[in-house]
Formats: sequence, C-alpha cells, structure tokens
Amino acid sequence: MERKIFNLNDYDVIAFDMDHTLVQYHLPELFKLIYESTVEYLVKEKHYGIFLHKDNFEKYEDFSLRGLVFDCNKGNFLKLDKDGYILRCSHGLKNMSGDYISEMYGIKRLWSQFSILKEKVYNHEGYVLLENFFLMPAALLIGEIIEEVDKVNNGVLSDYTHVWKDVAAALLLNFQPSSFKAELGMFFPSLKKDIKRYIKKCPSSVMTWIKKLKVSGKTIVLITDSYGDYAEFIMSFTFGLDWKESFDYIIVAANKPNFFQDEFKSRNFIKVHEGNLTNVEVADLQKHTLYARGHACQLERVLRSCSDSLKVVYFGDSMKSDIYPPKKFMNWDTVAVLEELEAEKVCFKNNKFNGALSAFKATSKEKQLIASTQWGSFFTDEYDNTSINNYNNNSNDVNYVINTFWADIVCRYSRLAIPLLDYIAENDLNFNYASFDVEYNSNFIMAVSYW
Repeated sequence: MERKIFNLNDYDVIAFDMDHTLVQYHLPELFKLIYESTVEYLVKEKHYGIFLHKDNFEKYEDFSLRGLVFDCNKGNFLKLDKDGYILRCSHGLKNMSGDYISEMYGIKRLWSQFSILKEKVYNHEGYVLLENFFLMPAALLIGEIIEEVDKVNNGVLSDYTHVWKDVAAALLLNFQPSSFKAELGMFFPSLKKDIKRYIKKCPSSVMTWIKKLKVSGKTIVLITDSYGDYAEFIMSFTFGLDWKESFDYIIVAANKPNFFQDEFKSRNFIKVHEGNLTNVEVADLQKHTLYARGHACQLERVLRSCSDSLKVVYFGDSMKSDIYPPKKFMNWDTVAVLEELEAEKVCFKNNKFNGALSAFKATSKEKQLIASTQWGSFFTDEYDNTSINNYNNNSNDVNYVINTFWADIVCRYSRLAIPLLDYIAENDLNFNYASFDVEYNSNFIMAVSYW
C-alpha cells in the first residue's frame, strides 16, 4: 500500500497557533517563572507554609511530563495509554507500585473516566489535564502540596480537589488577560521587564519560510488564545514591529477548543482596539488586523471569499486545543509541533533536513525539563511490553511503538509531527513528507521523506 503524503502545496490556507509554535520560549526560565509566580500567590494569598519555596523547582523538575492527568479525588497523577490503561501513577510526587495502582483502580488498571476523556479530550469533573508547557510547573506544586497535606494529616485524604483549586487560583491571577495590563501577579511583570530572558527571537529561516508561503499564494492565518495586548507584545519582539504584515488574518482570544466546536458556531468576531477587546461585532475581516473570539466556520466563510477551494492546515502544540478539535470538528488537517520529539531524540533517522537543521536545537537543560526520567517518554512507555525498552536510545534501528494516550491523539488527528517549525522551514514548499496513516500509526514517524 502506498504511503500517504503531506505536502504544503496541497493547502490554500496555512494557519498557526502562537505560543510554543510560532513563538518559542526559553523553557528553563519560563518553567521557573511560572513555578515562582504560583508559589508567591499560594504563600501570600492562600497562606501556605514555608515548605513551598521558590528554590524547590530544580529539586523536583524531573517530575514534569506533558500530558499527565491529575485525579483530583485521589491526589494521583496518571500516565495513560491509548486504551485507558494506567501506565504509571504517582501519589503526590511519589511513584506508586503496580499493586497500588491495581488496588486503587482495579486489577485491570483501567481508569474509570477514560471514556469521557477520549470523547471530549478536555478537563472534566474530577480530573485535570496538564497537557501544555504552561501547566507543567503546576504539577510539581500540586505534588508538593499533597506530600505536605498527607504529612500533616498522617495519611491520605478522601479528596484533593481543594489542592487543585488553590493552584488554579494562582494560575488564574498570573495568566488571566486583565493581569497583563494591570501587571497583577508575578508572571506578566517579570516577562515585561526582561522579555529576552523568556522569549526567543523567531529564526530568520521561519520568517523567510512564511514569506515564501505568502508569495506562493497561500493565505496565512494566526489563531491564538492569547489576548491582543499580549500577542502584540510578544509578536513585536519575536517577529518585529511589522509582524502583522506576515499574516493575512489574525484571531486573538480564540478560546480554543470552543473556536472549533459545533456549539459555538454562532459566536461572532469582535473588534480589537489597542490590544483590548471591544463589544463591536463584525462579519467581515480586514487583513493584517486583530479580531477576537469568533468561530472557525465564520473564518472559513471569509476565507472562501478569497478562494473557491479551501483546504486548511493548522500548526499547533496543544493536543486538546490545536490537534484534536480542528480535525474532529472542522476537518482541518493539523501538524503537531512537539518539542518532545527533539528532547527524546525520536525517529530522526529517516528525516531529511537542510544544513544545520539536522542537528538538535534544544539545549541540554531544555531536554532535561521536557523529558522525564520518573515518567518516561511522552510517546511510549517501557512498562508496557509492546514498547521499546529505552526511549532515549540513540540507535538508528530503534522503532518507537505508540502506546500513550496523547501520542495516539497525535497520530490519529494530525498529518505530521515536528519538533519546531525550524525543521521544515528550509525545505522546498513542494517537499513531500510521509504522513501519519492508519496503516502506519504503530510506529511514530515524523517528517519522513522518500524523495
């Protein structure tokens, strides 16, 4: 059977997420800032004791892995396979044995709420998905607090929802859009004070690549959950003050995954004035101009006015916001931007990149933060006998068998997975990549070409 191909020339519209897709962060500094910002709130506002300390981050940093599920009732973190089997589990920060998992979740180790997660791929009552880089440091704090709570109570509690609520309140203060302008919390003020410490400049290869896409006739779209003032601030730094000229349409405060879901089709776009959302609804969108809210269906209507045909591909890093919903609800193709591919050195043996792009770009510290020894690989788990024994193996003969929930989502709902945009930016626009395919999704292959 001939393998399916991904080629950018097949698309009319190339759309991008902003954070961790177009905009890359210095992850060690970002994680530390999020951790410290959250600790500051918990100590000052929730009166947590001295066991929470800003310097604790490096002590526990290996605990973080993108995609953990926090069971709010039991105070457990879960790493799941594609069928809901609990591959690994910790209570607080401590790894739990297989016997413990069987005792807590049944002899088959199947998580009871998995059917809800698989259908919605979103948070639900009783659990929280820690699936993006902004939430990974929060996992450390939740774990630390649970350790202390159990110590104070001389045993486990019947419910730990209050722990998540306290951490969520800290995250809300630091990340809510109004905090950027008001300079509330610690996160935004620190970012404003020294942006180059936390944000990377966009590589010239990526900026040139986007220009080539525009020249070739593609419509370029930016769709981000970030609000206008933050997007202006970040994009002006990483892309330059004329950044809006690179994008035909710019949607901020998109509120993904709602932006793609059927029940929000009637939500109109609204104007953005000086970075702030207004109450003025609009039907038509002007190019190189910021708009907020809206829905993908309404965006398609605008895009179809420019072209009779419409085939869209969306690049993003979040499985629950950028990968699953665009494909599920809008039938847009997606490309997953996963820095874990580079950190874990996954399947580079067949990839063809130009020049320096064949070398790993992440720093050793970034790799250490993204890849967890305690939790194993984002893509596979050696605790399952169908997978490889050493996910960090550098051998060219290693095949990576998908068995984690999130990696399965990537295989099923994206056409391609890449570590960074840099990895394809220097390839020709007519470059052929082998795409994920139902016949080939047992092995995790990214950016492979046979031509």
